[in-house]
Amino acid sequence: MPSNNRYFIGIDGGGTKTELVIGDETGKVILSKIGASTNLKSRKETQVRNTVHQLLKDAIPTIPEHIFVAAAGGDRREDKHRWKSWIREIVGTDSVITVENDAIAALAGTTFSKQGTVLIAGTGSIIYSFQHGAEPIRTGGWGYLLGDEGSGYDIGKRGLQAVMQAYDGRQGETALTDRILKRYGLKNPEELITFIYEHEYPRQVIASTANDVIAAVSEGDTVAGSIVETAIQELLQLIAAHRKKAQAASPIVLAGGVFQSRYFTELFRNKSDTRFNQKYEFLQAEMPPAVGAYCCALLEAGISVPDTAITTMKESYKQVQSKTKKLGAE
Repeated sequence: MPSNNRYFIGIDGGGTKTELVIGDETGKVILSKIGASTNLKSRKETQVRNTVHQLLKDAIPTIPEHIFVAAAGGDRREDKHRWKSWIREIVGTDSVITVENDAIAALAGTTFSKQGTVLIAGTGSIIYSFQHGAEPIRTGGWGYLLGDEGSGYDIGKRGLQAVMQAYDGRQGETALTDRILKRYGLKNPEELITFIYEHEYPRQVIASTANDVIAAVSEGDTVAGSIVETAIQELLQLIAAHRKKAQAASPIVLAGGVFQSRYFTELFRNKSDTRFNQKYEFLQAEMPPAVGAYCCALLEAGISVPDTAITTMKESYKQVQSKTKKLGAE
């Protein structure tokens, strides 16, 4: 990359993976790299630091003007400090670094701005509203031990519990048993114990099981149907609680892996129409959060993001996707 260009980095540090995007001031994405999760509540600090360092070393031929990090827990002072210190170890003091909650990147990946409301159902769950000149407003997002209701982890865990309960005879048979065992190449439910408890990334594995639960619902499995119904009601409860605090809650961007299922999203929309007197406008997430973080880096630097830049962003990101390299945890 020519050294006279201006470069900006967006980092999405999620519960399942971390993606770094680097681009110039016109909205052109030049590089995308993917690494392991950088969630400090589910991985050791040394592992997260190593992932951050590896991503930056692979991506930076020249010092970027601004780095915007959208990380799980990025709105907490301690986590902001840690992220900034790790990045400084690689880029020095020449770059401006901003660290915020990962919800802002999920929002900006669709609105290409830093204003609006986003409901995330990924590995975790949260609803966040951002408004110019005001403090962000959040509901949920308290992690897999204290919250994350309706998330991929929540759905996946309930699915696995249903398999074990069926195995015990505590509830009826479910198609989830065959689906989940096939996914992981196991012969019987007892093998799930070793597989889950001794897995390096149990939280991510459990969250990925949500795909099987949702698929089983579409095939008429009543056990899976009950799990998904509970998850949807939990997410709607987030909206119900949030709208008491946030003045403008619509439209709402739907982001995260759970909402990548058209079937789940359609069920969710229908249940929302039934539950609320107000008909909410929902927007499907358009671009990955890492692109949203890159967009935020431009905005933080005072660079406008017009329609031409948005088009450039979308087209150039698609071109570099094939070059994305998965980095393992160290």
